[in-house]
Amino acid sequence: MKFWPIPNSFNDSLPKRNNQGSFWEDRGDRFNAGVDIYAPDNSEVYAVEHGIVIDIDVFTSSDVSYLQDTKYIIIKSPDKINYKYCEISNIKVEIGDKVEPGQHIANLKSIINKESLNDDTPFFIKELIYEELFTKLHLEMYKAPFTEIRPYELGNYLGESKPSSIIDPNVYFMGIKKSSKAL
Repeated sequence: MKFWPIPNSFNDSLPKRNNQGSFWEDRGDRFNAGVDIYAPDNSEVYAVEHGIVIDIDVFTSSDVSYLQDTKYIIIKSPDKINYKYCEISNIKVEIGDKVEPGQHIANLKSIINKESLNDDTPFFIKELIYEELFTKLHLEMYKAPFTEIRPYELGNYLGESKPSSIIDPNVYFMGIKKSSKAL
């Protein structure tokens, strides 16, 4: 059973290939390692399916002038798929917790600090500001065991070829659209 992770998202399905926020979107010098689901700030984030929380840590840090502090959660499903929920705050779970599909696990938080943009701000961040898409769930999926892909930065793969451990969420969510109930 799968659950749409952001019931009040702006769109009712994942971004289509080559569109803003789509899986493996070419961002010039990097590729999107997940999908971006845009929604209002502080929106509730729900677990996609059953699993165990295996990691919680910092995703973005205000050490970079144009970013705010956000976290990520990794949940491992019984099918050995790791979901990495990024750009979140107000985390409701702890490492080792079992989660159910549709369980509230966190809230969204914008990574962008609009007042601190500079010449070092990546183009894709400036584009988000121009499009007024400040807050999103960045969702990545990997085959277990979880090993972070490298070179990696802020949800983006910096290499040329797609790592074999990464899963295209579009394939996994094929035919599933936003709903307030489990699918």
